[in-house]
Amino acid sequence: MNPPTLTELESRLASPDGEAVRDELAARLGALASRLRADVATGLSREDYGVWAAAIEAVSAAQEALELHPVATRAAAGSPTSPSFPTPSHLR
Repeated sequence: MNPPTLTELESRLASPDGEAVRDELAARLGALASRLRADVATGLSREDYGVWAAAIEAVSAAQEALELHPVATRAAAGSPTSPSFPTPSHLR
């Protein structure tokens, strides 16, 4: 049984294509983080630096949340999909 979803993103991650959705979003977040860091490296005013630093922190938080969120994976052909939940550290 899948956990209930609250947002469109959770629904997309729980879909049979959840792993691909996660991978695409992770790539987009990585590209955004790179662009933001490149902008910071060019030199910004104090006011702009605070905004860019907050944006980088938000992207980092989104990346972490995406990594921790369970996604559905395609099961073997003919089998139903099943969510892929990370193994808690105390069970490893």
